[in-house]
Parts: sequence; structure tokens; C-alpha cells
Amino acid sequence: MERGGAFPALLVAALVALVSAAVVLCDPGCAALKWGALILTVEDWAGRPLRNMLVTAYLRYVKVGSELVPVSLAAAQAMNFTSSDGTVLLYVPTRVAYYAPHVGWVEGVPLYEVKVFWLDTPLLCERGVIGKPITVYSSEDDPVWGERYYMPGEGSTLKTFVYTLTLRLAGSDGDGLPPEIFNHIRVEVTWPDGSVTVHTLENGALQSDGTVLLVMNEKTLVYRPGDLVSLNPGSEVPQAPPGPYTVKVFLGDLLIAYSTISVEKSRVNVPLQLGLRTVKVPVARDAVITLHTPFNTPMGGCEVRVEGLATELVGSSGTYVTDSTGRITVPYILLGYYRDGKFASVEVEVEVREWRGMPIEYRARVAAKQSMGVIVPNIGRLIVKVVGARGQGIPGALVKLTGPANLTGSTGKGGTWVVEVVEGTWNVTAEKGGKTATKTVSVTGGEESEAKLRLDIFLSALGLDLSLGEFVLSIAVAAALVIVTYALASEYRTWRMRRVVRVLKKAEERPS
Repeated sequence: MERGGAFPALLVAALVALVSAAVVLCDPGCAALKWGALILTVEDWAGRPLRNMLVTAYLRYVKVGSELVPVSLAAAQAMNFTSSDGTVLLYVPTRVAYYAPHVGWVEGVPLYEVKVFWLDTPLLCERGVIGKPITVYSSEDDPVWGERYYMPGEGSTLKTFVYTLTLRLAGSDGDGLPPEIFNHIRVEVTWPDGSVTVHTLENGALQSDGTVLLVMNEKTLVYRPGDLVSLNPGSEVPQAPPGPYTVKVFLGDLLIAYSTISVEKSRVNVPLQLGLRTVKVPVARDAVITLHTPFNTPMGGCEVRVEGLATELVGSSGTYVTDSTGRITVPYILLGYYRDGKFASVEVEVEVREWRGMPIEYRARVAAKQSMGVIVPNIGRLIVKVVGARGQGIPGALVKLTGPANLTGSTGKGGTWVVEVVEGTWNVTAEKGGKTATKTVSVTGGEESEAKLRLDIFLSALGLDLSLGEFVLSIAVAAALVIVTYALASEYRTWRMRRVVRVLKKAEERPS
């Protein structure tokens, strides 16, 4: 097994120290030691092999006949690293001589406590690189058998406190994230021993559904205390020792999530205890932006461009059209990130382009939230009043606006048409019954402007809109018609009477 950096020298020094400790236990005059071995298989809690774990045998008792003599000095007799299939061979003497206080020299069969450490953490601890080693197994507290010791020639499968642990990245509401976002996400995990791994789609430790596999191998490991990056479990499946884990989630170059997860030793089925840990990132799903005029009118059918840091990194920048209530729904939006240890919000850039055929050309920057509101300030209210010659309101008049856009409408019952338009200069034309009037008016955003147009309409009757002259003429014509009609009727009556008289005279003149 290859080891990188200064590790060979460190291991040799440690082995020399262990041999020296073993010699101290023996009477210099005793016979040469005969060596045996402990054959062990080291597995994680799920029964999968653990590679590159440091396994050490400590002399705890000397068995003399049926009596066990405790060894006061817990001397390490052997150490070795597990192979790729989790097996390890520890060479130990088959018999030892030990000087026991108040007893003297005793010789017998050694009994060993077996400890399994996460990687080389005891050696790093000896060097002062880390504070304490990470013990994942001790035969004095075997999770299956309880207290247990090994004699030379014995072997066993050791079930260690190394668990299956995966993380799940989710949005601020706990729901999933868009698959495309994971192309820009990198997860950095600091392990209990100080090692740092990076998890991305590229190295396979981040899945397209947001699952982060807590694996340490040559593809994910970027730092280990002591710079022994080549010494790692080389695992493609999650294998996590107990201790605290710091999880940092980056979107591009921005740190968007920071959390600590603690894994405790447990004899229960840890996948049920830990399972899939959720790490929430500040990405909101289905964020709503609502547009209103200064008069609280929803800007339905409005063309809006949404962009900026809050949407670019999550792939939601684009052009949207508001619904009848003035709302657009942005699929995903970044709410903020960590800067100098503090959470800082980001902004959404909203460009209101067009509404009701009018170019609005208004830009706003709003803090990214689940629900956002934008009031477009350059919209004013135009009140068009169309009156007749007597000052009466003219309903049903056609009104045309020309200026920043071309708009049409009609007056209501009182002769008024109210419309909200973009600020600027507008030409207003009113028309009814062939009568027209035109006026120019300036509209200011957030304010009301009035355009009063007078049509030469004195009276509207029977579907006719008459000016004063037309009304007088119509009266005169009507009067003339009455007079003519009366004269004709009188002439007709006179003619009828004369005819009757003639008929009677002729009847009298006939012979009887």
C-alpha cells in the first residue's frame, strides 16, 4: 500500500516506539518471542469494508493458567492499516513475560484489546496536528459482543461506528431545486478529523437530484491534516465517522449555505437515525412579483424582463408577461449569500417594458423575497371629459389618444373616460355624430390630468346629435311641415265639402 509525503517515516517511528514498549514488558533474560497474528476484517455499520483504517492491538491481560493478570501499562503491541477489502493482519507475540507489581514476573498468553481508528488520526494526534484521534471501534465496548479481548491466532469481523450518511440540498421551503442549478453548485465538507472534501456533479459526489454523498476518496479529498491526501478510505459509498461536520454550499463563487451536522455513536440502525440530512439553501421556489400603478391598479398583460444575480445563478432570468392580477411567477430565485460571515440579501432587477401597447421603460431593483411588489411610478391617470354645447356630458363619444402609443376608448354615461397611461404628452380627440374636438395634455406619473373637450352638440335625440343651428333648423322644418300639413288638410276638407254639395244637387235635379 502506497503512502505519500512524510507518512513512511512517521509510521516507522511509531513502530519503533511500539517495539520498544513491548521489550520493556519482557524480562531481558527470557527466551526469544514466538509471533502469532490477529486476523481481522473491519466493516462500517452497514457491513461494507473500510479501507486504510489504522488498527492497533493493546496488551491488556496475561493469561497464566486460568488466571488473568491485568497489565497496568496499556502498551500497543502492533498496528497496521486495513487493505482495500477491509482486512488487516496484526503480528503479536504468542507469549509474553510481564512484571506485575506485588506478584513479580509472570509469563503467559497475551490478551489484546483491539482498537480501530479513523485513518491515521492517532499518529496525527501524536504529532500535534489534530487534538484527538477518532476511535470508531474498541473491543472493550464491542457493539455486538460487548467486552471482548483477542488471543494470538484469533480473528473476527469488526462492526465499527462508521455510518451511511448522505445530505440533500433543498430550497428554502424544503422542496427540491432545479437540476440545472447543480452545474454551478459545489459542496465543501470539513470532516471530524479536519479533512476537507469537495462534492460536485463532475466528481460524482453530488447527484442531479441534490443528494450529496459523504464520500472521501481521491476525487473528493482536497485537504488532510499532515498533507497526507493519498491516505483516504477510497470509498464510493458514504462512510462517515462520528463527530461534527461543517457543510458549506457554494453557488458559483458565492457561499449560500453554512451548517454543522453532528454524528453521534449509536448502536441502532443509523440510517434510520440519521438518514438523509437536509441542508436548506436560500433559493425560493415560485417567487411572485406583482406590478401595480401608483393608483393600485394591477398591471395585467405587462411585459417584464427579470434578471440580476438573484435569477442568473439559478437560471430564471427571462421575459415574463403578467397575468390579469399583475403577477408573474419566477420558478426559482436566490435570496442571498454569506459575506464576511453575515447573510446578505441580493436584488432582483425588474425592467417593465410594455403595458397596453405603451412603452413603459421603467427599471427597478428589489430585494429578493418569496413575494415582491413593484409600483411603476411613471404611470399617470388621464380623465377625459366630453361635453356638449350646453355643458352636458356626452356619452358614447369615441376618444382617441396619440402620443407614446395609440389608444382608443369611449365615454361613459356621464361623458367621462378614465384611463391610466405612461407619462408624456398626449393628443386627445373626441368624436361623435360627425362632431370632433382635439386637445393636447401633459400626463405626469403618479398624478391625475384632465382633458375637457367640447363638441358642438346641443341636443341628442332619436339617435341624432344636433348642434344649435341644426336643432333650430329642425324645429323650423318641423313647424313648416305642420303648417303645410294643416293647409293641405284644410284644402282637402274644402274640396270634400264641395264635392258632397255637387252630388246632392245632382240628386235633386233628377226627375222623379
